[in-house]
Amino acid sequence: TSQLLTDLLVESGIQVGLYASVCFIGFAAWLNLPVDFALRDMFARLWMRFPVLSEPNRLYAISRFCRYLKQSISSGFDVYRSLELAAEASNHPTILNGIDHARSRLKEGTSLTDALLAAQILPEEVVEHIEIGEQSGRLQERLQFLTDRYDDRSVERFDRQMAACLWLIRYTIMIGIIGMVL
Repeated sequence: TSQLLTDLLVESGIQVGLYASVCFIGFAAWLNLPVDFALRDMFARLWMRFPVLSEPNRLYAISRFCRYLKQSISSGFDVYRSLELAAEASNHPTILNGIDHARSRLKEGTSLTDALLAAQILPEEVVEHIEIGEQSGRLQERLQFLTDRYDDRSVERFDRQMAACLWLIRYTIMIGIIGMVL
C-alpha cells in the first residue's frame, strides 16, 4: 500500500509540475503578444460578452475612456487624437467601433457633445456631464468626476454580481448534496 501511495504521489507531482510549466509558458507567451495582435483582440472582445463580467467591464471601460480623454486633452493633444487614444484605452468594442463616427462629426464642425451623442457610444449621463464641462470651461473636472463615478459603479456592480454568483453556487452545491443523500 505504501508503495502504491508513493507511486501515486510521485506521478501526481510530475503531472502537476508539467501542468504548471505548460500554464506558465502559455501565460508568458500570451502576455508577450503585441497589443494589436488579432487573437488577443478577439479574446478581449469575447471576454466582454460574458454576462457576469460584461456590465462591470462596460462601466470600467467608460471610466477609462473618461480618464484617458482628460489626460490627453490636458497633455495638449487635439480632440481628434484625444478621442482616438481614449477609445483605444477603453478597449471596449462599442466605443472602438463608434469613435470614427464621432471623429467625422467633429470634422464637420459639431461640438464634442454633439459628436458623442451622434455616435451613441457613451451613456447620456456621460455626454451631459461632458456638455456641462464644455459650456463651463471645466471639462477636465467633469471628466475626473465621471472617471471616479464609473470606477465606483464598476466595483459596486462587480461585487453585487459576484455575491449573486456565490449565492447561486452555494445553493446549487447544497441542493446537489441533499439530492445525493436522498
